[in-house]
Amino acid sequence: MSQLTLANPLTYSVAREVNAANRKADMLSKSMTTGTNQNVQVMDGFLGNSLRDSEIVLGAVAQKTAYSINMLTITDEYLKTIALSLQEAQKNCR
Repeated sequence: MSQLTLANPLTYSVAREVNAANRKADMLSKSMTTGTNQNVQVMDGFLGNSLRDSEIVLGAVAQKTAYSINMLTITDEYLKTIALSLQEAQKNCR
């Protein structure tokens, strides 16, 4: 039977496991704080960030496009109202 001493190889493996668990806990904590998974490979993280950035940009473009369409619709209705008013005024002047 082996005794647990400083020369025992289990000492190093336990310390290594504890350090790995601490690193994982730190990464999970950072992930929760930043909202970005810190426990992914560099390429996966880059692709994920790139896709998220594209989603943000496309969402902003869609929002601005919808806003522009609404403004053009309002402007069109306003100009139609002005045109009808002018036509009515012109009829009354004859």
